[in-house]
Amino acid sequence: MKTNRRGAALISVLWLTAVLVAIAFSVSTTVRGEIDRATTLSEGIRCQFLARGAMDRFLLDHRRLGRRIFALGPVYRYSFPEGEAVVELVPETSKLNLNTIPPEELLPLVAALGVMPEQAEAITAAIIDWRTAPPMGQMSPFDAWYLERGPSFLPRHASFQDGEELLLVRGVTRELYYGSLRRNAVGELAPRGGLKDCLSVYGAPSGLDAQTAQPAVMLALGLTDAAVARVMEMRRATPRFLPEQWSLVRETLGPAAARLGLGGRSMFTMRATARLRNGATLSDTRRSVAALVKFEPKPQVQYHLLRWEDNVLADPIW
Repeated sequence: MKTNRRGAALISVLWLTAVLVAIAFSVSTTVRGEIDRATTLSEGIRCQFLARGAMDRFLLDHRRLGRRIFALGPVYRYSFPEGEAVVELVPETSKLNLNTIPPEELLPLVAALGVMPEQAEAITAAIIDWRTAPPMGQMSPFDAWYLERGPSFLPRHASFQDGEELLLVRGVTRELYYGSLRRNAVGELAPRGGLKDCLSVYGAPSGLDAQTAQPAVMLALGLTDAAVARVMEMRRATPRFLPEQWSLVRETLGPAAARLGLGGRSMFTMRATARLRNGATLSDTRRSVAALVKFEPKPQVQYHLLRWEDNVLADPIW
C-alpha cells in the first residue's frame, strides 16, 4: 500500500511539474510576443518621427537655398544619429489632370493599375460622369446608383475639388485609389501606385515630369511597354536626369514621349521614408510620411503646407 501511495504521489508530482512547465512556457511565449510587438511599435513610432524630422530638414534647406535645391533632386538623403532618411520630391506635374484627362487616356490608365477591362470601362465612365453636367432637368445614368447608397447622395457633376473625391465614385475602391502591395520580380513586397499617384486636380496635360511619373501614366500617354521599361531603368541608373541626357533619350521613345518633360512648378508631394540605425546596419522597420506643399516664389512666405499624411505606402528606397 505504501508503495502504491508513493507511486501515485510521484505520478501526481510529475503531472504537476508538467503542468507548471506548460504554464511557464505559455507565459514566456506570451511575454516574448508582447515584447516583440512593443519593440515593433516603438521602432515604428521612432521611424515616423525620424521621417518627420527629414521633412523639416528639407524645408530648412529650402529656406536656405531657395528654389536652387530643386536642381539637386528628386531624391534627397539625410543621415541622423538615430538612422537614415530619404526625402522624395514628386511634382504634381508628374500626374495627369483629373478634370481634363480625356476618356481615351483615362481608360488605359485605369487598366494599367490592374483593373479588368470591363470594370475599367465602367470606372472610366463613372469618373467622366461625375465631372460632367447632365442636360438640364435630367439625371445621368449613374445618379440612381448613388441615390440607393446609405446615406444617399448625388454626384457633383462638376470639376473635382480634391483627388480623394474619387473615393465616392462608383467602382473606385480604396485599394485602387491609394495603391496596394504586390510581389516584385524577386518576390519582395513592393507598393503599386493607385489613382492617387496618377491623377491630381493640379496635374498637367503635357510636360509631365519623366523622373517621377508612374508607369501607368506613361502607358496612358501612349508609350510602349519597352519605352516605359527604358525610362524606369534610366531612373535606377541616374535618379536625376540631365536635360541634355533626357532630350537624347526622349527622341528614341516614340512620339508620345514628347509630352514628358523635366521638373515641376510650385505644387509638390513630399514623401519621407526613414529607417532606424541598428549598429552597423539599418533596421528592417521603415515608415513613410507625405505632405502636399505649395512652394511660393516670395521669400517672406516660402511654402504652404496643404495636406499631411502619416504611414503612406512608398517604394523601397534601400
